[in-house]
Amino acid sequence: MGDKNLDIILIRHGETEDNIKSIFSNDSTQLTELGKKQMLNTARILEKYNFTKVIISEYFRTKQSLECLEITGIEPSIDKRVNEFNFGVLKGASIDGAQEKYKDVFTDWYNDPYNFVLPNGESQKQLLERVSALYKELINNNESVLIITHDGVIRAFICALFETKEVYFKLKSDNGSISIIRHENGYSRLYKYNET
Repeated sequence: MGDKNLDIILIRHGETEDNIKSIFSNDSTQLTELGKKQMLNTARILEKYNFTKVIISEYFRTKQSLECLEITGIEPSIDKRVNEFNFGVLKGASIDGAQEKYKDVFTDWYNDPYNFVLPNGESQKQLLERVSALYKELINNNESVLIITHDGVIRAFICALFETKEVYFKLKSDNGSISIIRHENGYSRLYKYNET
């Protein structure tokens, strides 16, 4: 993977209205006041790190999170590959209520979460493939990047680092947290995880 030194700095967006309602998030959900405060704290931590590129997902909560960070001099780019896992028909549904309403979907999903494609959504395999492609692309670029994204995507990046899907369901990142994959001297490692 070359001998370039760089950081992939992964930030989970601040708490959203959908997070506190325990629903599968809509694309347009907004940050709560706590979510904005979390990102202000993240901004202070971020001062320790350097980056020359900023990527956000298409969703409004990452745009709001970026605004809270008040980063100057870098024009952010939107990349669909850092969009949250696509829950398809489950978007906007309460987690508890959806399990009752979509019993068959949940049965198939639980039986094979890696391959099962949620109706109008995607599979874990598809998520990992798109994030892995971006991960490899970033490693081959000679610049450190800040990515404001989502819990599922952060977990997928770590799967790409360790070259296994097995850790995906064993990880969880907090709102506003910072995780860093550092590539130096030809070797990549998890430098920070879930720092708040």
